[in-house]
Amino acid sequence: MDQNQDGQDSTVRRIGQKGMDVAKAFAKRAIKEVAKKIIKKIVKVLFKLIAKAILKAVIWFAATIGLPVTIAIVAVCFFAGAAVFIGSLFGWFDDDSNVDIEALKARYEQSVIDTSSEFPKYRVPIWILQAIDNIRILKEDREPDQIDPEGIAEKLTAELFPKELKNTITINGSVTSSTTIKVMERAIAWNRDYKYTYDLITDERKTVSKSRTTGSEESGGTSYDDTTITFTHFELLSEVHTYSPEAITIEYFYEPYIDTEYRSASRPLKAKDAGDETGTSSRSVTTSTWKKSPEIIKDVEWLDEDSYVETFTYSYAMSTKSDSSNSTVTLNEFTGESESSSTTIEKINTWKIKKDEEIVDFTKFNDALVAYGYTVGDFDYLHDAIEVNDPSLNSIEGYDPQYLLPDEDGFGGSEGGTGGGGYTGGTIADSPNIPGSKEWAYPTLTNAVVTSPYGWRIHPVKKIRKLHKGIDIARSDRSKDYPIYAVEAGTVTWAGFKNDGYGYSVMITHRDGVVVRYAHMVAGSLQVSKDDEVKKGAALGIMGQTGLVTGIHLHLEVYVNGKPVNPAGYLRREP
Repeated sequence: MDQNQDGQDSTVRRIGQKGMDVAKAFAKRAIKEVAKKIIKKIVKVLFKLIAKAILKAVIWFAATIGLPVTIAIVAVCFFAGAAVFIGSLFGWFDDDSNVDIEALKARYEQSVIDTSSEFPKYRVPIWILQAIDNIRILKEDREPDQIDPEGIAEKLTAELFPKELKNTITINGSVTSSTTIKVMERAIAWNRDYKYTYDLITDERKTVSKSRTTGSEESGGTSYDDTTITFTHFELLSEVHTYSPEAITIEYFYEPYIDTEYRSASRPLKAKDAGDETGTSSRSVTTSTWKKSPEIIKDVEWLDEDSYVETFTYSYAMSTKSDSSNSTVTLNEFTGESESSSTTIEKINTWKIKKDEEIVDFTKFNDALVAYGYTVGDFDYLHDAIEVNDPSLNSIEGYDPQYLLPDEDGFGGSEGGTGGGGYTGGTIADSPNIPGSKEWAYPTLTNAVVTSPYGWRIHPVKKIRKLHKGIDIARSDRSKDYPIYAVEAGTVTWAGFKNDGYGYSVMITHRDGVVVRYAHMVAGSLQVSKDDEVKKGAALGIMGQTGLVTGIHLHLEVYVNGKPVNPAGYLRREP
């Protein structure tokens, strides 16, 4: 909550100052429409309440100062009173300086705390809350202090799915320690759907201890203690980050590294009955440890014009250290040769993240906007308000208002919207215009218009330069449903909905291996299924706006030998 304090303060102030300014502007524009009604009402009320008093006053003034002056005074009083009444009605004389900016800010902050978890990562930013509420206030022509952060925050609250895992330590098969940790398995936030998977990583520390005594009672001897510790631990070797417009996925890969420690100690023993004597004991320790190096190798591979993979590989280096020392000790008596050994295996079981997936999901955000009556036009203002605190607009990257929100006429905002003419199901007639055997049928009604050709362009939703792999054909008559027809006979290889931007689509392999995709059709309108054999001109569905689109149209792609080509050269149009 301490981020972007200046931006938060300025946004709240805009609710007070700009909100009032815009509200006044709306009111002034409305005067032209309501002035006549208001004046009539004022006149009616005045005549009913003080008609007799006005009549007496006019007669008195007329007799005293003359009729022309009397008329002028009445006119001035009338219009001044009307102006005061209208001004007070629309708040022209109100002062919004009494809006308590700190109190408004506190409500926004508290609403986020009250409706969010203890995990700040999944909280909606306060400035998103304020921006939505700001535009709502202007849309609904409300007072600057009539905010609703609680209602908006509730709609944008993350759904959290935590789970508990146990890290354990076992020694020779027996659990000696157990720690419960809470991790997030899934979190559906206001603009992302986070998913996490975990691996149980087991590090092992193996300790082998050996003791032996050599020599004789007559000459004395030596005792030896040797300990070898082998620590096998899994360290992060690489991260693979996959970026696409729909998701960011990070996969973590661990590799084992082995540290060793060797301890050796020797101590002389005196002969039997040799009396008190001292001797020199020696000790040495050698350790070899793997440490992560600062060096990171980064590799980038582009999958297509929108997606790429970054691989980060970490390097490790071995460091070895030796230490030895001698000390004078009092000798113990040699009691005979002996030898013993013991092995201890300690396993440290730790849950570590394996995969972190961040999927673009604006369901909550869009539902909140729809609940407050947002249209595509309103989002333009919201876009500008968000940009104040997020200049790169990363927070709303991937959101498509044209597809998810209705326009001013109520069209759009539905994944399965009708073609515009009210398709309600049933069989669709095949194309009435079937050309000769070597020519393709036109894929829809011939009065349709091509709205976007094949080639490079700025994507209408993603706002990036991208190859448009087909052509877009739209209706010329918005009152009609436009059927989609097969351009040639062939075999249906796909028919249905995919969350790939194409919405409800059909793919057909036509003669000579040419593949054609027909995209964005109305949900429930498809007339074919996978593996169907279709004839030229066969009805496939109704032109729609499912998928990543900005309006109702057919997106037609043609592939030859697996590569996209311009469909325009294949199409003909009946006169």
